[in-house]
Amino acid sequence: MRITNLNPDSDIGASAWFVEIDGHRLLMDAGVHPKREGRASLALYSLVQNEELDTIAISHCHHDHVGSLPVALRHFPRAHVMMSELSYFLVERVLHNSVNVMTRQRDEAGIKEYPLFTHDEVDDIEPQFQGFKYNRVIDWAAFRKTRAGLASPTLEFFDAGHALGSAGVMVRGQKETLFYTGDVCFHDQTILKAARFQDVRADVLLMETTRGNRALPPGFSRETEIERLTQAIERALERDAGAYPGNPGVVVVVDGGGAPAASTDLYWRTRARLHRDLRSGISSDASAASESAAARGAQPDRAGARAGREDATDGWPNLCDHRRHDEREYRGP
Repeated sequence: MRITNLNPDSDIGASAWFVEIDGHRLLMDAGVHPKREGRASLALYSLVQNEELDTIAISHCHHDHVGSLPVALRHFPRAHVMMSELSYFLVERVLHNSVNVMTRQRDEAGIKEYPLFTHDEVDDIEPQFQGFKYNRVIDWAAFRKTRAGLASPTLEFFDAGHALGSAGVMVRGQKETLFYTGDVCFHDQTILKAARFQDVRADVLLMETTRGNRALPPGFSRETEIERLTQAIERALERDAGAYPGNPGVVVVVDGGGAPAASTDLYWRTRARLHRDLRSGISSDASAASESAAARGAQPDRAGARAGREDATDGWPNLCDHRRHDEREYRGP
């Protein structure tokens, strides 16, 4: 097994891990660095530019893990892209939104390298995306290799509990195994269960530990932090009630990530105490994917027709069609 870290930084950055096992090559994540701009934010794909990649596996749809996926596919145009089925429903929205943000940064901040990819490019690579249920063992070697009789290593996605669709990635070869946690949460959140890694065993563990060297303050817990935020919002609403009678309070949260959980917490807590008609706005894709998560046990797997893979979730047509239509509506000229 050969592992190459393509992150340009030693802290939170453009997550990307190149793995070679049994003669097959895998890229785990394709992120951008959140504190860098332009091409300096990209993963170091030049380190492996002469390699022939079989597959890209995405752990989840946060930008530091998926934000340079179209750029990665320029380097590796024959690679399939595998992710959890819930990430499959979100990934295009995230990438199209990145184009919008980069275009605005080019115009407002003069970053001439932006956008790093275009809306058309995101549309063009979409057929390479495949979504899979958690705890499915999947062959990932290139089809031309398996057709020639070579045994394929396997992938398996484990629920990481971090965000909608987040997954740890188990890679199994003939003699060696590797587990990549991605970002992980080991406690229940409002609408997400804790990571389910109980049965994971591997020879090599890749673990991202953003806060691994920081001790938690005494008495710190998710519950106490939610309560502290709720009290701050209540004080602000009560303070402004006289100056702005009848006007609702607005809490701005980032779409995706912890936004659905935060919105749900704040809605129930503040509404119960203040009897306000508070409303939470969550993106249509995130809402639909959340609903599908609850009902997905009743949904049959779709044939993996796009890339000839078994057990792929090709996406439920109505949701996918809505997503593409919605994106084209707000792109602008």
